[in-house]
Formats: sequence, C-alpha cells, structure tokens
Amino acid sequence: MRTSIAAFSVFVLALITPTRSDAIFHIAHISEVMSGITADPNVGFVEIRMDFAFQNAVGNTRLTAFSCDGAFVMLLTLPPPTGPGGSVPNQGTGRHWLMGTASLPTLTTPSVVPDFTFAGGIPKTCGQVCWGAPVDPTSGFAKDPATWDPAIPDNYVDCVAYGPYTGPQRTGAAPPTTATPGDGVHSLNRTTNASNDFALDCPTPTNNGPQGGAEVMGTLGTCTTPPTSTTTTTTTTTSTTTTTLPTTTTTTTTTIRTTSTTTTTTTVPTTTTVTTTTTSTVPTTTTTTTVTTTTTTTTAPTTTTTTTTIPTTTTTTTTVTSTTTTSTIVTTTSTSTTTSTTTPTTTSTSTTATGTTTTTTSVTTTTVPNVPPDCSAAVATPAELSPPNHQLVAVSIVGVTNGDRNPPTVTITGVTQDEPVGATCPDATGVGTSSVKLRSERLGNGDGRVYHVAFTASDGRGGRCSGTVTVCVPHDQGHGRACGDQGALVDSTGPCVGVCGDVCADIDPALAAPACADERIPVPVKRRLERARHLLRRATTARDERKAKSLIARMLKQLTTSAALAGAARENGTLSPTCGAELERLFRDVESQAARRR
Repeated sequence: MRTSIAAFSVFVLALITPTRSDAIFHIAHISEVMSGITADPNVGFVEIRMDFAFQNAVGNTRLTAFSCDGAFVMLLTLPPPTGPGGSVPNQGTGRHWLMGTASLPTLTTPSVVPDFTFAGGIPKTCGQVCWGAPVDPTSGFAKDPATWDPAIPDNYVDCVAYGPYTGPQRTGAAPPTTATPGDGVHSLNRTTNASNDFALDCPTPTNNGPQGGAEVMGTLGTCTTPPTSTTTTTTTTTSTTTTTLPTTTTTTTTTIRTTSTTTTTTTVPTTTTVTTTTTSTVPTTTTTTTVTTTTTTTTAPTTTTTTTTIPTTTTTTTTVTSTTTTSTIVTTTSTSTTTSTTTPTTTSTSTTATGTTTTTTSVTTTTVPNVPPDCSAAVATPAELSPPNHQLVAVSIVGVTNGDRNPPTVTITGVTQDEPVGATCPDATGVGTSSVKLRSERLGNGDGRVYHVAFTASDGRGGRCSGTVTVCVPHDQGHGRACGDQGALVDSTGPCVGVCGDVCADIDPALAAPACADERIPVPVKRRLERARHLLRRATTARDERKAKSLIARMLKQLTTSAALAGAARENGTLSPTCGAELERLFRDVESQAARRR
C-alpha cells in the first residue's frame, strides 16, 4: 500500500510544478475593539471576522497598538501556523475569533474565553490597532514575524485608527473615526468594511468556539445603546415703551370786590357812635386737574390712570369800619374790600421706567435607548430540501425579533456547505439580499449536504445581531434522516472556476471520515491527517488546474508520510492492529478515488 501511494505521488508531482498559494488568513477584518470597563480598566479585546472560508490559519500574525502620535507596541504575536496553537478550529464566512485579556472570561456572560490572550495595552481615547501580517507567497501563510517591520501599517491585514490620531495609517485609509473604545461601557463596532466606519455599541466579544461547535458570544454587564440628545433654545425679547406726559400747571386766581355804603344822621349835641362790621365770605372755588398716563408694552397693553387733585386755598379778609359823628352832619363812607385768592401751582409729572425682559426657553429631546434585534431564535424555512433534483429553492430566515420596533431587516452575508460545489455551480445565490436560493443537491456517496447560511439583522437605528442557520439536503428522499454536518467548508457561491470538481468530491468523503474513533492516534499521524484534509479543502476552491494538482499531490505526500508513521506505530505497539487496518483502508480509498481521475 505504501508503494502504490508513493508511486502515484511521484506521478502527480511529475506533471506539475509548485505554484503560489492563496493566503489562508487575510480575507478578514477587525470587527470589534474595546479597552477597559468600569469594573476592570485593564480588560480589552480585539475581535476578527472572517470574510471568506478557510481563513483560520492565523499563525505568525501580530496584534499591534499605536499611540496617538504613532509610536507602536506589539501586544501579541501568534504561534507559527503549522504548529500547535497556530490556527483556530473553525472557519467559514462570517465566523469570528478573539484576542483578549486573561480576565475576559470572568467578566463576560456567558463566559467567553479568548482564542489568544495578551496583557492589555489598547489605547483608550486616541490611537490605532492593527492586526495581520504580509503573505508568504510560497506557503500562503503569514510571513515569519522576524522578516517584516511591525511599525508599518501597510504590513497588516486591517487597522482601525480613532480619536485625534496623527500617526501613520494604511495606504488609502480614511481619517480616523471619532468614536473611541475606552469609555468604560461601549466598544467600537464595525459597520462596513471602510477603514473608519465604526460606531459605539454594547460590547459582544465572540470567540471561535470549540472544534465543530458554535461560536460563543458574551456581554460585559449592563449596557444601553448610547442616547442621542438635541437641544433647541428659543429667545423672546419684550420691549416696554415709556410715555412721559408733559407737565400741566394750573393756577387759579379769584378776585372778589365788595362795596359797602353807610349813612349816618347825627343830632347835636347828641353824640352817636355807630359801628358797622361787614363780613365778606368768598365762596370757595375748587379746580381739579386730571392727568392720564398711558404705558404700552408689547406683551399686553395696560392703561394706568392717575388722578391728581390740586388743593384750593381760600383766604377771607374782614374789614371793620368805625365812624364817629359830633354834629349833625351827614357822612357817607364807602369802604372797598378786595379779596384775592391764589391757588398754588401744582405740577403733576408721570414717569414710567423703561425695562427689557428676556425670556429663554430650553427644549431637550432625549432618544429612548435602542433595544437591538434578537437572532437567537432564527431558523431557515424550509429547513430541508427534497428531492435532490439539482434545482435552486428559495429559502428565507424567520424568527428574528425586535423588542421595540417593527421586524428588523435581514441581510444574507454568506453561504457555505460541507460538500464541494459541483458542476452546477453556484449552489447558492442571493448573498446581500433578504432571502437566498439553495441548490437541492448532495453527493451520492455522502451523508447528506448541510448549508450554513450566515446573516445579519438591523433595526435601522444602530441595533444589529448576526447568526447562522442550517439547511439539510438529506441523502435519502425521506424526511426522517438527518444530515451529517462536516462544517462550513466550501463557499456555496463559488468561485465557479474551480477545476478540482469531481476529483475532490470523490476524495472528500473518504478523507473526512473519522479514523479510529475509540483509540488515540499518535500525534505525528494525526497532524499529517489534518494537514491532508486542509490541503484537500484548498484544492476544492483552487482557481486553476495547476494549483489544484499541486495541492492534491501535496495531500497525497502527507498521506504517504502518515501511512509510514502508522505502520511504525503498529509495529512498536503504540497503535492497535484494528486502528492500523482502519487507517490503511482510509489511505487506500483516497488513493483509489484519486487514481480514477489521473
């Protein structure tokens, strides 16, 4: 068996030459950044979102922080991609993985364990965070960190600059976003793939999850979406007009003239004394002057009437006349009395003070905190496609709820599957819309096909959630059999120029089958098996024939080495004869499927 595999490997390698591999980590973006919370100012995390399948070989990449003026500090360097810890276990469009501080699991609900840990150091109010590495053109992995300069942002996959940052940025980057990740409550969340399109939102750190399992998303305590306030100020000015009436002076003079005539007859020698007293009473004259003062204001006209009564002074003069007659003489005496009455001058002046009144009205509008949509109960309808007639079937996503508004808008962000895309490529359409069409198709020798449909839901106010639903195309046409799910391995939308086609489709079931489930396989054998599976997945999506053949040849080389190691382990007793026979059958099946397509 070893000889036959080696012979086929030599045959394939003789037909091709090594070609440049596509990178298997760089089709991704920084999706969320946070630095510190009220309970722990040192906690921090950076979340990465895969934008395509097979972007999980993240070894040799760096996480670097730049200060406000551009000075850099390397926070984390990931292990080599071919060694332990050099990749995350799960891949697929829309899948996340997490770099965070060691305290993050104790502060999140549910507990979220970072896929990689660092000691903190993300700038809070001004700076830049970069992740990634240049691509090695030979292996497709990240370059050895010792061979490139971490101070140059163009060497990274993605960077986010924020606050009044003045240091270097990636070529073509937009100005830094004004939002910052260090307010103690919120995190920076990516809205689109533009370099500065980030907004503050409640933190949701999400790790890659266990092998073959769902990713884990947590929260960091109580948080509400940042409110928006608008203040409108209205100023009203009231003017008062002052009217001063001219001074009115009234003088009244009354003159009364009185004439009194007295006749006396005197007989001598009689002496007669006659005394006449005349009293003149001057009637009182009262003059009243009324002054009306009018004050006008712009708010409400007011009329004020002031009445001033000028007092009148009356003077009465009494004159007494005495006449003495000694002889019989007729004497006529005339007495004239003049009475003068002068009324004192009264001046009435009305003065109204002028004042200005300013009224300021402040109106504040507060937006009620937004409740984001909930994707936890989302399901696909229909969730099963039958019969497998190769036709595209419309599938929609239901069950997404929004607590405070109308149903949110659902957008399909990607579709992957656990089987290769066949000759009827693509197997899915509708990415970027609210519904998707999936091809009712599966391999004849497989255990059914599982589609993984990734989506986001938005309420139009900054609230959003994301999720993935599955759709099964069972191997049998009956509805009682479930699909076996090998994970989100292949992009269902293409590219449709792949040339591996049925070759990879024939090999995949044999290589994907679990080996020696009840026995621990030696680490060197297991490592080469995983490497062979990874090479087959890359060959499935290869864009040209030379690359596909090169990847298949490398896969067979890994299997040849695995077979040799398994044989040695069986001979020295570290591998049971049963497991050895099972591995031999697996290698033989793979060789047989590949040989039919030579």
